Amino acid sequence: MLLVLFRSSYHIDADLRPHFNWDVKQLFVFIVAEYTTAKNVLNQVVVEDFIILNRSDAHIVREPMGTKYPIHDQGNGLVGNSLTFNLYFDIMPITGITRIKSMPAMLEPFKLPDKHRT
Repeated sequence: MLLVLFRSSYHIDADLRPHFNWDVKQLFVFIVAEYTTAKNVLNQVVVEDFIILNRSDAHIVREPMGTKYPIHDQGNGLVGNSLTFNLYFDIMPITGITRIKSMPAMLEPFKLPDKHRT
């Protein structure tokens, strides 16, 4: 079975400070690689996640870095496809319901190689 292990690099500059208020305990932030295939209009793979505990840490600026989790493809449409990276975050309150929000794509779509690596 062929497998692609993909680690991307990207730059993040996201200001999530406006989402902190008296009722926010933490933000659970995750970076998602998204792509389409013939079978699915939207495929999503989490490539990075972290927790922000206070407002002062909620302006995220990271220089290009590799992903925390690789993307695995077993011949199901990822090879030769384009990835778009988006930032999502759960606002986890002290009381009340958790809300999920997103920010637009952080990069131009990233084109993957047309061949598998083993």
